[in-house]
Amino acid sequence: MTNDMLRAHVTGAAFHLTLGKTHIAALVHLEEVLAADVTTNQMLAAMRSGEPRPPVTPHLGNFTTGAAGLMARGLVTHTYIPPRVDISDRAPSTIWQITPAGRLVLALLREAGVWQEYATNPAAGEVAA
Repeated sequence: MTNDMLRAHVTGAAFHLTLGKTHIAALVHLEEVLAADVTTNQMLAAMRSGEPRPPVTPHLGNFTTGAAGLMARGLVTHTYIPPRVDISDRAPSTIWQITPAGRLVLALLREAGVWQEYATNPAAGEVAA
């Protein structure tokens, strides 16, 4: 199945896929959030019981802008949620998905050592020599 958003970016045999810091931070953050797959209600309950809030990368300045750029490039998808719908009990994986192209970009970021600069747990992304 063709990724139409990525196809819009790839117009020939040669192409550029440019990602800024905001895009990289949003992609790494999404990967971490999806790995945990904790609902807002679960996170708040854990915090009320004394657990610390999950760490967020300091590079994540504007998630909305970064995520929009990732969607436009076909690296992530987002399920539309109508306004005023309570999503506090929905797991992030029911709303966000990283596309196969996004997974390949994450692998390239790990290989280059960039993923580690943005991750809250950099050791998790170490590339074996």
